[in-house]
Amino acid sequence: MLSFIQTLFVSLVSYAIIASFSSLGTVLLIYPEISLLSILLNIVIGHYTGLRLSEYIRFRSIFLKEEEE
Repeated sequence: MLSFIQTLFVSLVSYAIIASFSSLGTVLLIYPEISLLSILLNIVIGHYTGLRLSEYIRFRSIFLKEEEE
C-alpha cells in the first residue's frame, strides 16, 4: 500500500511540473526520445547502492560515534 501511495505522489508531482511548464509538455510530445533519458536516469539511480538519506538520519548516532573516534 505504501508503494502505491509513493507512486501516486510521484505521478502527481510529475504531472504538476509538466502542467506548470506548458512548453515542457510540448517538447516531450515533439521529441519523445527525451523520455529515454529519464529511463536511463532511472537505471543509473536503480544501480546506486549507497545509503539513502533516511538511513543517514536513522543511523546518525552510529555515524557520530565513528567520527568522534
